[in-house]
Amino acid sequence: MLGRWLKEHKADDGKAFRGNGKLALGQEEIKKLKVQVKRLQMEKDILKKATVFLQQKRSEIFVHHPA
Repeated sequence: MLGRWLKEHKADDGKAFRGNGKLALGQEEIKKLKVQVKRLQMEKDILKKATVFLQQKRSEIFVHHPA
């Protein structure tokens, strides 16, 4: 097992060991995408809430001020 770790260490320029604070390129991309997905979900929720709010305000205007 130690031999395998040494090979990985030499091949990956020290990035083979877990917990050293360095993510593999694929892992780093996945982390960035997860952050982006979370932000986009929050934005979508805000827009949904804003749509409901504005529809309620619009209906209040038409109910109180008939044309």
